Amino acid sequence: MWIKLTGVKAYTANGKTYAYDRLSKQSMREHVAEKDLPVKRNGEWHGNETFVLALAKVRAGQPVEGTVQALITAYKRNEVSVRGRKAFAALAERTREDYEKDLSRLTGAKIDDRMISGEPPESITVDIVRDLRDGWAAKHGATQTTRIMSACSVVWSYGLEYGEVTTNPWKAVKAPARDSRGERANRPWSVSEVLIMIETAPHDGLARAYALALMGIRPEQLPALTLREFRGLLKARKTGREHHIKIPDALRPLFEGIETSIMVTNGPDGLPWTKYAQLRRAFMSHRDRLLKAGDIGPGLTLKGLNHTFGAAMSDEGATEAQMSAGMARSRQTVRKYSDRGDTKRLSGVAFDLLSAWLTQSKNADKLSKGSDTT
Repeated sequence: MWIKLTGVKAYTANGKTYAYDRLSKQSMREHVAEKDLPVKRNGEWHGNETFVLALAKVRAGQPVEGTVQALITAYKRNEVSVRGRKAFAALAERTREDYEKDLSRLTGAKIDDRMISGEPPESITVDIVRDLRDGWAAKHGATQTTRIMSACSVVWSYGLEYGEVTTNPWKAVKAPARDSRGERANRPWSVSEVLIMIETAPHDGLARAYALALMGIRPEQLPALTLREFRGLLKARKTGREHHIKIPDALRPLFEGIETSIMVTNGPDGLPWTKYAQLRRAFMSHRDRLLKAGDIGPGLTLKGLNHTFGAAMSDEGATEAQMSAGMARSRQTVRKYSDRGDTKRLSGVAFDLLSAWLTQSKNADKLSKGSDTT
């Protein structure tokens, strides 16, 4: 049965049919198979029952049943733990955001010019997963591709539990191998790099950002951090765990004179950064200037300061429980720092790392005065 379509712009190009819903502003190629796209009859476009039903669901904001998009939507709406994994709604806010971004890589991908989001989950075979993996690895890198594949595997595990799929092809394909010859992502900073980056920071707000990242706080949390929040327990946005840390004596001069309700990190004009992108741009500008001068090595990132902190704690003999509390990460996550082969050169980067810089700088006299800023 063919039904005349209204509110749909359809056309053919290069032998393919395209349909665009004017109301929802979505391409229908993402929601139906090629065989169910509209056809032109007597000069007007008509759709079959499958297309019309899919069109109605798209306009109502619902995914078409039996598609990858529908499986993802069902997983997000589920409130019950599946196979030992937390429900999507129970995940930390930052983790949910990461899953949303990673799964959008899948729904935005194509198979033979067809959007994966509109394909049946069972049609995603091991060979297709391999092709997707190789394409993502070339475009986004091995680390991000591994994360995308992990998110997809979680969704398919949900589908297995509720009978939506019969296999999980994502588990059958190995994650892309990282090039061991290349520079490691987010590598730990050396002692000299930490000192020179803080000492040459163009303003105190950026220096404080370096110091806090060195103390294990995630870089993306820094722009919204106030001193009042930092006094006690700071909940990590990604894991939901709490940081059990306070400002050490060697770092107090960097935080003197700050009102407790004021953002700890800020730009050169004294106004607080409201977005992580602002802090990241300031860091990259500072880092690139020193890299060009040959004062630091390549590969420095703010995230690398977190790894520097973890490696230093491991060097100082901290237990997994202490590292987990200090970094607001799980014990499984912090365990990797004790396995690093190059952490011994970082010995001394812990809380008193900056004492050498402070004692030989203009801030040295502040140390002798002491401070109640904790």
